[in-house]
Amino acid sequence: MVGEDHYSNVVEQMLLGDVVPLLGAGASSYLQPRTARWSPSRRDFLPRGPDLARHLAKRFHYPEKRDRTDLLRVSQYAALTVGSGPLYKSLRELFNADYQLTPLHTFFARLPAVIRQARRHGDIRYPILMTTNYDDNLERALRVEHEPFDVLTYIAAPTHQGKFSHLAWGSSKAVVIHEPHTYNELPLNVRTIVLKIHGSVDRSDASSDSYVITENDYLNYLLRVDGERFLPATLSSELIQRNFLFLGYSMRDWNLRVVLERIWNERTLGYQSWSVQSDVKELDRLFWRLREVDVLDIELSEYLTGLEAALARRFPSRRS
Repeated sequence: MVGEDHYSNVVEQMLLGDVVPLLGAGASSYLQPRTARWSPSRRDFLPRGPDLARHLAKRFHYPEKRDRTDLLRVSQYAALTVGSGPLYKSLRELFNADYQLTPLHTFFARLPAVIRQARRHGDIRYPILMTTNYDDNLERALRVEHEPFDVLTYIAAPTHQGKFSHLAWGSSKAVVIHEPHTYNELPLNVRTIVLKIHGSVDRSDASSDSYVITENDYLNYLLRVDGERFLPATLSSELIQRNFLFLGYSMRDWNLRVVLERIWNERTLGYQSWSVQSDVKELDRLFWRLREVDVLDIELSEYLTGLEAALARRFPSRRS
């Protein structure tokens, strides 16, 4: 049971700009009924990891029967047998589409305006919205709300591999960040930042699509994170001073665990964070406990209802 005091505390931290929501794979498909069958022709919800793996296994004639839901292995097989080009093309066919926006994406798209309302006479810290997903639902939700934002995307493709690109609001072309320790062009606390830690579809330019999806992608990713300054220094300094709210994120994602270790190891003070997930495994709970993260065993839809209720108490006239 999650009490009202928790929701009120999290909302207050959000209004200060001190919470980094991290949307994992479950955040884009949490409304999908557990018994519902996904198909490539559907646009009401995005595929879960096993759905995507089965689709790619069929598309590229993956020979094994036992691990057809293992996305890393299936995509690695595709890349080795026909190349990353056909793999990227198949992924683009799925993600270059207007999927139904979820209430979760809409909630965070409206957060900047609520922060401005709460901080009319104080400094405004705009959200850093972090995601491991390949879709662009966050960006689309922000556009629906007429909310300006910048996008920072990890580059997994061979050209500029291991770096981030920065697409500024109002610009049609992203720039590659070659020197993250000296890059000062991020509009931190000026407008919202969407941080796409595992790459993303680029709806305007197929050549800029980027996906951390194969086993080799993951190995290269881990080497980059462990061996050098990974994120722009100005962004890292913000992340180490904020709480994290993990939504639909699984501890099986080793990539993100390494990134988080780098962030947490640079902290000099404690910042409580929260992980929202149902059917929590004991190993997950033990790991989170070591990192001052409270595990909330609750469905995402129920948790979002609690956040909305806390905002309604804070701003009785706010639209739902």
